[in-house]
Amino acid sequence: MGLIIPFVVLALFGVGGVETTSQTTFLNRVHRALANPSDKKAWFIGFEKRVKPADAQTARKIIPTLKPNSRAYAELSFVQAYYGVDLPASLDRVQRPYTLWHRHVNQWVREYNFELQQDYSDLRVNEMIVPILNLLYLKRHDPQILGRWLDLKLDGAWAEDNSSDLAEFWKRHAGEMIRIAGLKQSRVDLLAENLAFERLDASYGTVSYSADRRKLLAEIAPYKRSKNPQMAWAAKALQRAILKEEARSRREMLKTLLL
Repeated sequence: MGLIIPFVVLALFGVGGVETTSQTTFLNRVHRALANPSDKKAWFIGFEKRVKPADAQTARKIIPTLKPNSRAYAELSFVQAYYGVDLPASLDRVQRPYTLWHRHVNQWVREYNFELQQDYSDLRVNEMIVPILNLLYLKRHDPQILGRWLDLKLDGAWAEDNSSDLAEFWKRHAGEMIRIAGLKQSRVDLLAENLAFERLDASYGTVSYSADRRKLLAEIAPYKRSKNPQMAWAAKALQRAILKEEARSRREMLKTLLL
């Protein structure tokens, strides 16, 4: 039995070699801390009680021994990003499932199979990339994290969930989103598409549409008057992109009605 236990653990965590008892304990502790992630303050307090900054340094030593598509690889990469250790590289590792899906979907299917994609408590599930980036930004307030979120190109149910989460985030962080989106036109366009979908599309053709439209544009208006030229430009660009997206949606809906 002494030889079996390490290989059971190896299969569970995706470790490239025989794992020590202390390493198993460490990986289990991190996994339990990430079992039910939430953007509530209590979750951050609880997580930081269980996982300390020194654990991010321990993760640095273990990650090279892990399979890139393993659960432990994703979770330890999150720990490193959370505490700002090797941040760009850590974020790359956190985003690996999404990046692989986006660039090499067949390999993604092989490495992150569809059965796994039903386990929403696993950081490797594509639906988790938005909550992960949300948590990391709320912790670090680093522009590159929010930028990566605004760069996400999703489709289907994943895109709808992302629109909902972006619209919720917009309520508390509109200025930050406009500023970071303004660094790339593609981000402006994606943010406009998501906001229009979540805030306007559902009410198009109803009596509440005009009010919804005015409310959204009114939320952008103060940033258009910003003394910061970059912020003012970004806000104006976002408004133009929303109006463009609105016009596109109208054309699509008209085509549907005429069919």
